[in-house]
Amino acid sequence: MKKFTIDHLLFTIGLLFFCSCSKRQYLNVIPQNPAFVVSVDFKTIAEKGEISESPYLPQLTSLLGGMSEKFSNYIENPGKTGIDFRQPAYLFGDGSYIGLTMAVYDEDDLADFFTVLHQQNACGPLTEKDGIHYTKIQGVKGVAAFNKHTLLYINSSPEFACQLLAQQEENSFTATDAYDRMTNLEGEILMYGNAASVPSTAVADMKSLLPEGIRYTDVDAYSSTRFADGSIIVSSQLRGKTKEAERLLKKGHKSLKKIKGDYIQSAPEDFLVWACAGVEKGELLNVIKNSNLGHQLLLVLERAIDIEQILRQVEGDAVIMMPRNYKMHGYDQFMFISKVDDTDFMKDVDYWQKSMADFDMSMSRTIGDNFVLKAGIKTYNWGLEGDQFYFATDDMFAHNATAQRSDLLKPLEDEICSSYLYAYINLQTLLEGTNMTPAHCAFPMPPFLWMLKSVIFQSKEQGTLDIAINLKDESQNSLKTLFHATDTSH
Repeated sequence: MKKFTIDHLLFTIGLLFFCSCSKRQYLNVIPQNPAFVVSVDFKTIAEKGEISESPYLPQLTSLLGGMSEKFSNYIENPGKTGIDFRQPAYLFGDGSYIGLTMAVYDEDDLADFFTVLHQQNACGPLTEKDGIHYTKIQGVKGVAAFNKHTLLYINSSPEFACQLLAQQEENSFTATDAYDRMTNLEGEILMYGNAASVPSTAVADMKSLLPEGIRYTDVDAYSSTRFADGSIIVSSQLRGKTKEAERLLKKGHKSLKKIKGDYIQSAPEDFLVWACAGVEKGELLNVIKNSNLGHQLLLVLERAIDIEQILRQVEGDAVIMMPRNYKMHGYDQFMFISKVDDTDFMKDVDYWQKSMADFDMSMSRTIGDNFVLKAGIKTYNWGLEGDQFYFATDDMFAHNATAQRSDLLKPLEDEICSSYLYAYINLQTLLEGTNMTPAHCAFPMPPFLWMLKSVIFQSKEQGTLDIAINLKDESQNSLKTLFHATDTSH
């Protein structure tokens, strides 16, 4: 049996794009102002992940195995396609189209390859015009077009595909600062997003995340994904399109400050989520009000208590905790804890108790400044313990009162306290605590999932967010684990 090489794998991946639906000249087809660009370094991914030895490779290649002998020869000899799989593939687009560009090293071989694809009814016959070959892909609204440098697939017309192939570098994405910023990132998958192209429905939430004085259309988003030993790290950042926008981004969001670490040991032993942010006094309310979801939540709570008055006093570390759900009634269980600068709002409690009756709600005092709030079928606990304010669902409040404290976050104290935002999702609790074993799952779960320990969201600098997907075994190659995982025991 012939052994699959990295070229074989890269050929198969590239081929799926077409059958399923100087070196950078092939990038000239990307317009100068796209909504997004994604670069995927298949060669490095294949090498790091040792994909040619993956047990999943036979399943992948079997999707193409029932074709003609000529086609099978391309699977055995990917170099004969004329596609340069050693160069990264670039996906790009805006609201009207999506394109994929790859490098070509032999135009004649590529033409022969498409002739074979046509014989397999995967595409139409090739048409040639002004040195550009193109064909329509069967079963999808799309065109494959190529010249001696570039292979382009785009879900648009042949005329638009030919127009992009004739585009010069000075009119392409490669001539922009955004391209330089994107390609200077480290990672196997690089991404660029033009914030001005974000749908209007998401604008309100974006504005709440930006520093005062900066327009969301003045920033771009960049992201890189690195596959390291023990983790997959996704790093995102906002960059200003102008010097003033860049200055404001570096100045930072006035709502946030560094976490102090007051609640690192507050999480119950079996917690699922622990999320903390350092908050300036009065700013948490503004952030919540600028979010569509947060605004709706405020409208509900304001029928019972003056939540806005309380949130104006929140200062310092603010924490939300969620438990694993096997003892609870779904994923809507949570507990919010923070310190408040002023507790004068407590003098209005008697008035709140009277006014909430109009909304079929009730509230009773338990001990001291602790209360039980009933709103329909929901029951909440809230109150003050010194200068510490808390608000929790009933089950979470009871569970937190009796649970042992987790020591999982203590070794991460320095990392947490160097951040503006830090969230830890305990995947071991999610999988083990809910009896979600491979044998008992109601639906297939990827074997890789059972090898994960946690997902961490962290913002150490203003305008940045890192996401780390961590393996249980920190010494394992994350890509090799992803493509070779078959043992679902944990």
